[in-house]
Amino acid sequence: MGTLKHVSAKPRKTEPTKLNAAEVKRRMDRGERFVFVDVRSQKDWNESGSRLPGAIRMEASEIEQHLSEIPQGRTIVTYCSCPGEESSTRVALELMRRGFLHVHPLIGGFDGWRAAVGTVESK
Repeated sequence: MGTLKHVSAKPRKTEPTKLNAAEVKRRMDRGERFVFVDVRSQKDWNESGSRLPGAIRMEASEIEQHLSEIPQGRTIVTYCSCPGEESSTRVALELMRRGFLHVHPLIGGFDGWRAAVGTVESK
């Protein structure tokens, strides 16, 4: 009989599942309510003139100040304008750490949403 090796598993950091704009839009069309959290840089925010519908604006370093604005029980979609959804993933992880359950970075961020869905609102 062979000897069994004991392999200890390293704890893994839970990564949030990313969603694409088309999936979010399909779910919205079926009646699911989302909260969008805009974590674009101040420069990108100022230059865009628009945001995703009802988005809450915050810098990644300002999560604590904005927690009370985020409704519990809704799916949260974070978005930014950086490559690979870096800022939105960082904010999603922090929100998950603070007890929010359904938090997802948006694949392609703000530009991905505009290209796939088109619907944005003025700030």
